[in-house]
Amino acid sequence: MCYREESDFNNDFAEGFTLASSTYVNVRQSMFGEQEVNKIVQSIAEISDSINKYNGDDRDVKILKGYVMESLVPMDFNLRAQLAGSRYRAIQLESTKLASVDVAIVNNFNEVVLKYSFKDMKNPKASARAQATSYYEHYRKKHTGEFDKEKMFSFFRKQGVEVNEQNMYDSIYSGQKRLVPKKHLPGARACLKRLINKEKNPLRAKALQETLDNLTDHLETPDGIKSEAFTEAKTRQLAKKGKIGAFEPSTIGYTTENFVSWRSILNKGWKAGQNAAMMSFLLEYAPLIVNAIVRGNIDLDDFIQHSPKAGTQSCVSFASGFLSCTLLEACQVGKFGEALKSITTEQVGTVVALTFSIVKDVVIGIKENRDPSDVMYDILKDIFIAGCAYKLGTVLSPGLGPLGFIIGSTIGSILGSFFYTQATQFCLSFAETHDVTFFGLVKQDYQLPERLLIKLGLDRYDFDRYKFDSFEFDSFEFDKFKFDRYDFDKFFEIGFVRRGVIGVRKIGYIYEE
Repeated sequence: MCYREESDFNNDFAEGFTLASSTYVNVRQSMFGEQEVNKIVQSIAEISDSINKYNGDDRDVKILKGYVMESLVPMDFNLRAQLAGSRYRAIQLESTKLASVDVAIVNNFNEVVLKYSFKDMKNPKASARAQATSYYEHYRKKHTGEFDKEKMFSFFRKQGVEVNEQNMYDSIYSGQKRLVPKKHLPGARACLKRLINKEKNPLRAKALQETLDNLTDHLETPDGIKSEAFTEAKTRQLAKKGKIGAFEPSTIGYTTENFVSWRSILNKGWKAGQNAAMMSFLLEYAPLIVNAIVRGNIDLDDFIQHSPKAGTQSCVSFASGFLSCTLLEACQVGKFGEALKSITTEQVGTVVALTFSIVKDVVIGIKENRDPSDVMYDILKDIFIAGCAYKLGTVLSPGLGPLGFIIGSTIGSILGSFFYTQATQFCLSFAETHDVTFFGLVKQDYQLPERLLIKLGLDRYDFDRYKFDSFEFDSFEFDKFKFDRYDFDKFFEIGFVRRGVIGVRKIGYIYEE
């Protein structure tokens, strides 16, 4: 009888394909995490571009700082909105028209939901007055001669703005939020309150109150996402760096490590785990659904019987998908140090798939009370298959992208399983002739075979526990002693003993006549 583990391509294919499928699911969810990281990196790069685009600008820093604030604040908001998964984003309009909107907040349908006017003047009072400038005041600054209402109305009409006696004292930014630097906000509010208390014209007082009600130092959307409130000193400093193109986002804290929290990473991982579980569940039931469509009827018993397996696999897929996405994003944003920022989705997907496969081997080994060497054999096989899958996947991925890695890892897993089985056969053959164990991979048991013991005339017996009977006698009587004859001819009928495979990866004596 031979216990050699013969090569079975179907079994090798199944083992390789199982690990490849697990790797694919994990790589897919890792890609989800990588996409999120890439978006964050892109947003930080846009912040850098929004300041450095003023490189070589001839305008004075006192003027340029206001433009810098208009560029920086919406970029800052978009980064925070992206991390929070908000459906809103900010757009800098860069319009030079009268009373134009500086920044608009739009939803995912590109509908404008909020409008902002930015003013970064030399002091809080100047910022407040700039935001509260009425149509009348704006006209009088340009036309200092005798005032004529009709000429004023005509002046604004030519610029596309309808002004009349009812709104001529309204702020030209009416209907917009008014944003000023952080340290200007308290003083600007105090200034507007004083102006309101002194104002005798009720229309003008109402317009000033409207400005006060909409005064702020940050962008904010209905879902609670807020931009950072920048100071006038900070925008002045950034304007200086922007003029020479030397602004680095990291100098004011714009790094993935600072902006991406563990809460955000775990939220993304949770969503990835849900996606993986759903994919696994559908793949498990896909054959049953196809059969139901082909037959034209649904066998509920098949679905019910398949439910435990589908449920278990979905739970495993959720855990591996969650871990893959979370681990990838945490590494790439720098939570585990600079060295792991370059880790790839393929590496994470392969490692997670291998980890779960090893855990499965250990759990099965404990449950079935398997020999440690058998468990180690399965673990080494998983490592070898994963290595082949990763290597061939990375060879094909440069030319074909993610699809190349999937195809390469699938082929590599199948070939790896086949080659490992062949290598095991070689190890057994080598162990037979050279008496080596390959660090415990091949077990040895050199007890004499039972057939040889019988040929030698030696009796064998097995017992679980030896129990002595109580000794009782009434009288003692000697029996006659009789010698048994030993048949020495048996020695000439005994065959040969050689080293061979006597079990699964086990070497011992084989008796041959």
